[in-house]
Order: sequence, then C-alpha cells, then structure tokens
Amino acid sequence: MGLFGLFGTILLLSACEAETPRPPIVEDGSIDLSQWDFARGGPVKLNGQWRYFPLELRNSVSAENAEGLLTDVPAAWGDEALPEGERKGAGYATYALNIISPAGAPDLGLETWTLSSAYAVFVDGRLISEVGTVGTTRASHVPQYFPQIVELPRATDAMQVVIQVSNYEHVRGGLWPSISVGPLEDLRRSRELRLGIALFLTGASVMIGLYHLMVWTLRRSELPYLAFALICVSLGGRILTTNDTYLRLVFDALPFGAQLRIEYLFMVFTYLFSWLFIRLVFPHEAGRVITALFVVPICLYGLMVTFLPIYHFTSFLPAFQGLVLLGVFVVPSLIVFAAFRGREGAKAFAASIFLLVFLVLYDLRVSLFPQLATIQLFGADMLLLPAGYFAFILTQAALLARRSAKAMNQIRVRGEQLAEAHRRIDLHAQELEQAVITRTAELAEANEKLARMSLVDELTQLANRRAFNQELERHWADHRRRKAPMSVVMIDVDYFKRFNDRYGHLEGDKALTAVATAIRQSVNRPRDFAARVGGEEMAVLLADTDEEGAVHVAERVRKAVEATGKPHQDSEFGTVTVSSGVAARIPDGSSMASQLVSDADAALYRAKAMGRNRVEV
Repeated sequence: MGLFGLFGTILLLSACEAETPRPPIVEDGSIDLSQWDFARGGPVKLNGQWRYFPLELRNSVSAENAEGLLTDVPAAWGDEALPEGERKGAGYATYALNIISPAGAPDLGLETWTLSSAYAVFVDGRLISEVGTVGTTRASHVPQYFPQIVELPRATDAMQVVIQVSNYEHVRGGLWPSISVGPLEDLRRSRELRLGIALFLTGASVMIGLYHLMVWTLRRSELPYLAFALICVSLGGRILTTNDTYLRLVFDALPFGAQLRIEYLFMVFTYLFSWLFIRLVFPHEAGRVITALFVVPICLYGLMVTFLPIYHFTSFLPAFQGLVLLGVFVVPSLIVFAAFRGREGAKAFAASIFLLVFLVLYDLRVSLFPQLATIQLFGADMLLLPAGYFAFILTQAALLARRSAKAMNQIRVRGEQLAEAHRRIDLHAQELEQAVITRTAELAEANEKLARMSLVDELTQLANRRAFNQELERHWADHRRRKAPMSVVMIDVDYFKRFNDRYGHLEGDKALTAVATAIRQSVNRPRDFAARVGGEEMAVLLADTDEEGAVHVAERVRKAVEATGKPHQDSEFGTVTVSSGVAARIPDGSSMASQLVSDADAALYRAKAMGRNRVEV
C-alpha cells in the first residue's frame, strides 16, 4: 500500500506543477500565444489536438484543403497511417498546427525530441529543418534520432508549422514526445544548462565507478565493488544516451540503429548490475531463485536488443518496463527484510532505495503518459532517475567506504598483523597513484589525438574549415611581414546536388573523395594547404604565389578533376567537374585575410555564372 501511495504522490506532484500561469493548449489545430508571457511562464508545450493527415506528406495546409483529421499530440499514431503490407507502427503522416504569436515576441524556436523516426519541419510552406529523410516507403525513408532546437522565422501575427513524420523501424510512430515553443535563446540556454548537469552526473558517476573498479582489482574477492563500478559506468552511459542524446554531440555520424541499441543496452546494463549488486550485498534476502527470476529476463532482453531488428526489441519494451516496475515493488521488500534482520548498512540502503523507487515510478509515468504534466528543468521534461541513481551511488559509495574502513579497523586491532597491514596499505596507495598517473598520461595522449582529428575532415582526409581558418591567419601574418604575394583558390563541385539526387549520397561521398584526391595530387608544394571548407566546397592556400601562378594551379586542379572521368549525367559536361575562383594579394594593414577569401568566393560565383568547369579571377 505504501508504494501505491507513493505512486499517487508522484502523480499529484506533477499535476500540481506550475499552477500559475496555466499555459494554453492546442485546440482544433491551432494555439493562441498572443497573451502568453514567455518571460514569466517559459516555453509552452504544443500539446493538444493537431491537424493530422495520415498517409500524406504536405508542406503546408491551406484553408481549402484543411479537411484532415484531428489527433492528440503527444501520442503514437494508429493504423490510419499504416501503408498496406507494413507492420504496426510503420507509416507516414503530416501534422499541422497554426500558431498565433504574441505581439513583439523575441525570436522563437521549436524544441523537438526523438520523433520516431525521421521528420521534417516546415513553417509557412518553407523547409527549416530535417532530421533523417522522410519517406513514403521503407526504401526512401532514412531514420535518425537527433533532438534539436529549430529556429523559427521572425515572429509575425501567425505562422503555420507543418511536421512530416515517417517511421519504419520503431514500434511506435508519430509525434509521441512533446514539442515545445519558446524564445530561441532561452531554449538554447536551457539545453546548455541541461548538458552541463548531464556531463557533471556522467563524469562523477564514471569517476566513482573507475575508482571502485580499481579498488576491486586490488581486492578481487570483493565482488560488490565490481558490480557497483559497473552500475556507475552504465549510469554514465545511460545519461548520455537519453533525453538530449548528448552522445550525438560526440559521435555525429552514429547510425540510427546503433544509437538506439546503445541507449537500450545502457538501460539493460543499469538494471542488470543493480540486481547483481543487491544479490552480492544481501545474499540471504536476494536468493538465487528470486535473483534469477529478474536477471534471466533482463539478459534475454539485452540479447534481443543486441541481435534482433529494432522493431522487435522495441515491441518488447513495455514488457521490460513491467519487469522493472515489478522490481520496484520487490527490491524494497527485500531491503526491509534485511533491515529487520539487522544486516549491516540495510537501513541506509533502504532509505536510498526508496528514493530510487520514487524516481523510477516518476520516470515510468513520464515515459508512459507524456501528455500529463511533468516537473520541468530549464524548460524541458525533467527525468529524475539519473539524479536519483547518482544519489544512490553516493550512498552506496559511502556504505562501501564504511565497510572498508571497518575492515581496516579490525585489521589494526590485530597486533601481530599491524605492520603488515600498513605495508599493504602503502602498497595500495602507490599502485593507485601509479594508476592515476597512467590514466592521466593516457588521457593526455587521447586528447592530443582528438585535437589532431578535430583539424581533419573525416571523409576527404583534407584539412577541415577550422584548420583552414587557422592556416589562413598564419599565412596572412607571414606574407604581410615579408610583403610577399599569396593566393586563395576556392573550388566548388559543379551540380553536386543533382549528382546526389541521381546517384545517392554514398556516391556523392565517393565523388568528393575523388575531387579531394585530385586536389591533393595537384597541390604538392610543402607550404601549400588544401582543405574542405563546406559540403562540396574546397579551398587551397598558395604561399608566395601571385595571380598568374594561382590560375595555373587552379587550372591544373580543374583538369585533374575532369580527368577522373567520374560520370555525371545531369551535367552538360558528362562528368564530375569543378569551378574555381582565384584571388591574390600582398597582405597589408588595410585589409584582412577574410577579404581575400571573399574575393575568391566572388570569383567562384562568377565562374559558375559563366558556365562552370572554368577558372575565374
């Protein structure tokens, strides 16, 4: 009964959140924000009845063709969006919403979450954001999970937001997370604050885990240290893969399937290692049978996540959540029994586990009922479980430390073993210090490697835009000091969008790599510098080179690219070609390096305007 009362308390607290002011809701495909004060009330969730067009992809909805259905958001779509022959949850649809903006509102933005599983946002018929590729078939659909803040056009009296969604992987499709609108800077600031908190929790959890892992390596018989270390590391990964999916900030090219599997596996590992830890700390209460009843299904679900298609393991997520909910009731009972039997640390463990149960129930409520009111953190739904697990980690770390201290005290009272105990402690300290030094050296080496990688474009292996800007400033200062000429060549692949549309992005990447190779072979002086500065745009810095010399190099590059003979049926030249713009200057105090790049850009645009596959100065 106590846990049922706890769950009711959670619902009551979240329902009482933000009584004043009460935000408007979406009704009949429209929301009126004209009287809403964002400075006082914060961002608004766009929950309510959106206009809905299943099995249609529209850029806009006019008054003449607004005959679509009305559907609740957030919620997964039903079978009306299911194409013939597809399985449940798949499909595509268009959601439309008219927003009446407040007068004099600041620049607004939309905060989208992990919409399942590709979407495009249009405002007044104009595409302003796309995550993945929305498709009407499984073949044309490209899934991607990437929460983002979409900048809306400058506020007018009203705007129409249209979101196209398609899904062929996940068991749930549609707008089932909440979408918020608010001042752009406030949304960005809140996300940065959430990122700071998440990184703090992750770093602290991982460091605590590494510490206890090192302790376990020194005391292999103390398996609770190992289980506890694995909980800490799993929790750190769990924080990075949920909510804002911060893992995408580090691994931008992470495939959709891999990202989803990593997220689910960290969830599985967190619960698995938690059960193993409870079993090791309270072996008499958490016996083999009851532990196996939970650990075996958790392991089976982990195998499903690892090997089965996305649709199948996401279909079993409710069952896994039910298992977690059952554990929420079973674990506190075990700990209460341990406390009554006087087990060491059981009372403190019980206090931390009840807090964790409270937060697990709250997060399950947020996951299962996103349309209900929630506790907000910096304008976003606040999932409390990571913070609760961190509090649990601190409590257990203290209990493990106390346990270790008690063991040391027992050792010290043994007179004949006192000297040996001190020697072992000193040895442990030296080994830990050496381990920290080694970790620090490895981290420094990894940081140095990362710094090198941050200056190289992954696809073409040319320098990236950041490295180009740095090298440009160094060249400019050096040539200004020597009063020597320098040149910049801006290179752009002709009709590259057409190439991508016809041959696909994979062939487009191969074409860019071929162009980069041709540039690298044509520009081979030690001080010359080639970089990829945009999607299909390259740049070359030529040291001690005047206009005539730069034109010669640019023409050599153009011929080298043309000689690759890579077919391009949508170009009048029949092959992949490039256009180049050349600018040369002797740097002085009256101009800046950026002007030289601008001049080269202008020449590039002239080359494209005059027919492409040419060099202009």
